[in-house]
Amino acid sequence: MMKTTNRLNFSTLLPSLKAQMTLVVAMAILFGLVSARGQNVVTSPITLNLQPEGIGDETVGGDQFYKYGIYASLGGSTTPQLYELDTGAPGFYAAYSTNPEDDSSAWGTNHPFISTNGGMSYVSSNDYVGNVVGTSVSLYSADGNNGYLTDPVISSGPVGSTNIAVGQVTGISSNGVMTWPTNAPPIDGHFYGDFGAALTTASNGVMNLLGQLNYSNGVIPGFILSLGASGSTNPTLQIGISSNQLSQYPYQFQINGLNTTNPFPSAYGSSNVIPTYAEGAITAAYSFSNSSVNWTNTGAVVLDTGASGFLRNDTNSTNLDPIIAGKTITDGVSFNLSLTNTNGVVSLDYSAVTGTNAGDTTFNVQLGGYYALNIGQDLFHEYNVAYDLQDGIIAFQPIAVPEPSICALFGLGLFMIALIRNRRVI
Repeated sequence: MMKTTNRLNFSTLLPSLKAQMTLVVAMAILFGLVSARGQNVVTSPITLNLQPEGIGDETVGGDQFYKYGIYASLGGSTTPQLYELDTGAPGFYAAYSTNPEDDSSAWGTNHPFISTNGGMSYVSSNDYVGNVVGTSVSLYSADGNNGYLTDPVISSGPVGSTNIAVGQVTGISSNGVMTWPTNAPPIDGHFYGDFGAALTTASNGVMNLLGQLNYSNGVIPGFILSLGASGSTNPTLQIGISSNQLSQYPYQFQINGLNTTNPFPSAYGSSNVIPTYAEGAITAAYSFSNSSVNWTNTGAVVLDTGASGFLRNDTNSTNLDPIIAGKTITDGVSFNLSLTNTNGVVSLDYSAVTGTNAGDTTFNVQLGGYYALNIGQDLFHEYNVAYDLQDGIIAFQPIAVPEPSICALFGLGLFMIALIRNRRVI
C-alpha cells in the first residue's frame, strides 16, 4: 500500500511568512532605535563597533598598525567625532574651538567650566592644554564605512546632565608643532582627541568614562575589547559584562592598585561605587634575551591600545645595553611574559620577537612614580580582554580561529549558492 502524506503548499505560505518576518524585523529595528536613543543605564551588555584607522605606513609584524577610534558627542550635540580609544591613558580629552572654521561639531552647548586643569601630555609627544568642563557624553557605533550609526548606543545621562568631567582641549602640539586649532583631525590625522580607558584616579577629575556609567540589572561594570588578530579591521567594544561571559575567559588576574578611597565618580542616576586601580594594571614576570643577554624582571604591565610596541623606563636598564640601540631594543631579541593567577599557577605565557612580532621597545616611560612595562597592543591581538571593574579582574580569552572544517563548509556553501544562481540563469 502506498503511503500518502499531506504536503504544505509553500507557494501560498511564502507571502504570509514574508509579511510576518518583515513585521518582526521592523518591530525589532523600531525597538532598537527607541531603546538606544537616550539610553543612559546599562541594563544588559552593549556592543559597539570601533573604527580602525591605519597610522601611515607603520607596521607591526608585517601587518598595518591600527589605532582604534570611538565616536562620541558631548554636551547635547548629535554629531559625533572620532577619538582614539586609549587604554594606556586616563580620561576623555576632546579638541574644542570657538572658531566656526575649526571643526568642533561634537560639542553641544551644555558644558560648564570646572577648572583650568585640562592639560595632558602623552608619550607620543602630543601635548594638550585646555580646561576641565562638566558635560554629558554619548557613544556611537561605527557603521563599517568610515562613518557612524545615527543613534547613540549609550549616554552618560540626559542632555542637561553635567557630572562627567572632560578635558576641553583648546590647544594641541606634537613635538612642538601646533596641530590644533586646525580643520583637520589633530591626532594622527584621524582623531579629535583621546578617549582614555585606563583605570586610574585623576586629581583633575578627568577619568575613564566607562568606569562612571550607570550599570544595573546584574550587569558587571566594565568592558571587553575584541580587537581581533593583528591587522584585523573589525574591532568592537562591549560595555558591561555578564557573569556567564566572564566564566568563559579562562585566564583571570587581579588588577593592581585597588583604590576604594578614590572611586570613579558616578554618572547621572547611578548608585554604583566602582573602585579605581593602577595604570600598570597587571603584574608579570618577563625577560629580554639573545645570545648576549638574558635579562629578567617582575613588575607592573600596561596594556595600551595606543602604542604599537613596548615602552619601559627602568633604573636598571643599563643592564640591557648590549641589546639597546639608542632607546630601542634591537631586532631579533626574544621577549617572554608570564602571568600568574591568584592561585599561584602560571596560566598565561606569551612570547614575541622584537622587530618582527612585537615592534620596538623603548625605555622612556615613567608612570606615577613607579616603573612599568608598556607592551602596547600585543596581548589585544592574541586575546579578547575583559575588564571587570567591580571585582578587580582582567581576564583573557584566546581569539577564536575558525576550524578548517568550518572554513571548508563555508566555502562549500558559497559554491552551492553560486551554482544555484547559475542554474536559475540557465
